[in-house]
Amino acid sequence: MVIAGRDTEYYTLGYDAGILDDSFPYAFDAIGAWQFDSDGAADANGRLDIAIEEFEPEYVPSIHGNYVGDALYASDGFVYAAYYYLARGSSPSGEVRMAVIGDGQVLRNEFLYEGGMGTAFYETREGALYLIRMRPEGGGTTKLLLGKFDDERKGFDDMGEWSLEGGSIIYANQRVTCARGGNDAADFVDVIYPVEGNRWMALRLRID
Repeated sequence: MVIAGRDTEYYTLGYDAGILDDSFPYAFDAIGAWQFDSDGAADANGRLDIAIEEFEPEYVPSIHGNYVGDALYASDGFVYAAYYYLARGSSPSGEVRMAVIGDGQVLRNEFLYEGGMGTAFYETREGALYLIRMRPEGGGTTKLLLGKFDDERKGFDDMGEWSLEGGSIIYANQRVTCARGGNDAADFVDVIYPVEGNRWMALRLRID
């Protein structure tokens, strides 16, 4: 399965040229999932719409899964996909939502947390689901927050937060680099993230 957003020049979707600034004429107005068959080919009829919003005069939605997005195929057989959502009904700063996909359909699509920051899922060997979030802080530091989902995976509690020295995280945000779920090192999470000055930082978390 592939989770992807629609990123195209807005006039190709039939929107009025006056809606957006011509210096950045791109539409981020939809996100969906595509299922692959057993031969590895994408099913043209298998797109699942997760979120789609219409542009309006003086109102521009922003729906995407780039620096705030992640997806995890978990041991319970469901896909958990996080994405950023700024549209009517969301908070002014936008919010991160989570879609749960299974049996060829979107089973749940719900609020995860307000605002937007680097987001990644992680599942331990025992099947506990965690949420890693990272955001820039003043003074050249990066804030890392770790949350643990409840048993029904409908919400999470923050388990800890840390201020990381060495640089403030920038756009594109963190990448969880180790294999996630089931391997011998699954209780360790290796994270790399970009900081100002064309540099990258790395860290390892132990989750148990």
